[in-house]
Amino acid sequence: MPRIYRTLEQAQQLIATVSPLMRDVMRLKRSLDELNTIEIEYDDEAQEEIDFISINKDFHRLNYQFYRKLELLEKQGCIVKDIDLGLIDFLSVFQGKEILLCWRFGEDAIDFYHEIDQGYQDRKPIKEIEERLSK
Repeated sequence: MPRIYRTLEQAQQLIATVSPLMRDVMRLKRSLDELNTIEIEYDDEAQEEIDFISINKDFHRLNYQFYRKLELLEKQGCIVKDIDLGLIDFLSVFQGKEILLCWRFGEDAIDFYHEIDQGYQDRKPIKEIEERLSK
């Protein structure tokens, strides 16, 4: 997939679309994680087969929905960094250098960025960029 660069304004506008998708991805991942932990012991072989098919069908349905929503996020230019935390980055350019605009599920806006080779713990306030631009 080609790289999609977003300005801060474009990325901010996408939050309304991205937030419900990320919520769904997080919910689907939790459901898939729970399905993976199910262990059932049976005395009845026929019932075991019926339940196995049902659980397997649910797993594949949820798995399809999970990856479909991830694909929709990627088509918006999102780089999903951590599903459990709801971390998404948007590739951007500032003063000729690639940066990542960093958003976390539940935040109202993109307030942080970090360098390409850095992570969430290294995020810096967007205000730093705004201050540099106003000079």
